[in-house]
Amino acid sequence: MVVTPYLFTEAWPLYLLAAGFVVANGLAAWRGWLRGMHPVDRRSWGTVAFPLALLIVLPLTWHADRQFILQTAFLILAIADPLAAAVGERSLPFAGARGDMHKSAAGSATFFVVAGCLGAAALVNFPPSGIQPPLHETLWLALLLAGTTTAVESLGGRGWDNLFIVVATVVLLLVWQEHQPALAMLTWAALGGIAFALAAWRFHFLTLSGAVAGGLFGATLVGLGGWEWIAPALVFFVLSSLLSRLAPRLERGEVRSLPRRSRRDAAQVYANGGVAWALMVTHALVPHPFLYWGFVASLAAATADTWATELGPLFRQQPRMILSGRPVPRGTSGAVTAGGTMVGLLGAVIVWGSAWLTSVEPTGGPASWVTLLAVSIGGLAGSAMDSVAGAAVQAVYLDPQTGRLVDEGVDNAFRDLRPVRGWRFIGNNLVNLICTATGALVALAILAAGGW
Repeated sequence: MVVTPYLFTEAWPLYLLAAGFVVANGLAAWRGWLRGMHPVDRRSWGTVAFPLALLIVLPLTWHADRQFILQTAFLILAIADPLAAAVGERSLPFAGARGDMHKSAAGSATFFVVAGCLGAAALVNFPPSGIQPPLHETLWLALLLAGTTTAVESLGGRGWDNLFIVVATVVLLLVWQEHQPALAMLTWAALGGIAFALAAWRFHFLTLSGAVAGGLFGATLVGLGGWEWIAPALVFFVLSSLLSRLAPRLERGEVRSLPRRSRRDAAQVYANGGVAWALMVTHALVPHPFLYWGFVASLAAATADTWATELGPLFRQQPRMILSGRPVPRGTSGAVTAGGTMVGLLGAVIVWGSAWLTSVEPTGGPASWVTLLAVSIGGLAGSAMDSVAGAAVQAVYLDPQTGRLVDEGVDNAFRDLRPVRGWRFIGNNLVNLICTATGALVALAILAAGGW
């Protein structure tokens, strides 16, 4: 990939090669072929993520003054990542057996040093046209790049860090190149992300992996957005985290969820904030007001679902399955109540209110009644879709010890059992992702229908 700009004058052969290898490697990994490429001891999609990363970043970097970004991203992936893996396999993980991260301090330190050296070397040897950064700026940018990609790599699993290391490198260097001088902004973004991660970890809102993922999200909010982006995310995160900790747990009922963890991990950060994160990054590269209100609506959907789940039981109403309408015990996946629906709507409106108070043109355009309608309905639609998925396709298991049904999905202690309902690969995190995506899509459809 480093020599690609010298070998190809057009990008279309690269698109064909990347797409072909996404399909071929995906099929091989799924079917268990080519065992030398796809280890038998664990399922990895790294050979799929690598060409997929090229497909995603190629439209952004196949320009004469941006090709150094493409080279730098794949140089870090190709050298720093395997060196860190080689060191990490011989070291102890960050938090021992109690932690939720399985990377080692030695491996991450190796990645940081190698990524920093490669970033500095790439900026010196593949300089962007029209930009001659002084040495101290080059070294500081390489340090920020090393810290960001190390955090991304520490969260990687099943080979998907091959995608996210490249994307993180490209986004950071694009922001630096296109918004000169941007080094101070990127520095404040890094400090903001670190402060958020430490606070979330200190107050036990997030686990270690969740704090790292949340810190990256916070850094993106500060670096690419502003208060109009930060406020809706903070409203969702702070209020929902407090509710998850303070709301009473359900103790009775034949069907129940496993006790929810008040501390969210990285997977839950992605599930609830991944859609908003992607929309914010896309807006930074291709600005459009639609993307901002899609961002707000996705967080409104996550808020509506969380508030309905946590506060709905306080109304003492009989829950009913959303698809059949039959009464079911409290805590049943796919059940709804009128009270829960109303507090979910309230949560969505509050998220819109935070955007209304901080939104300025041209980021999201005027926060009109049309946006209130779109965000509110989008939030409710996302929460309803969460219940529909929970009732129809989310995996539900029979607890062999208690004889009760549990619905925590593929990432709980019952993942080795056959589900009595739903599909094994659909757990709570995927359902939450569907919820936030639905909220954003419904809101954007309403805005489009209103000629916005």
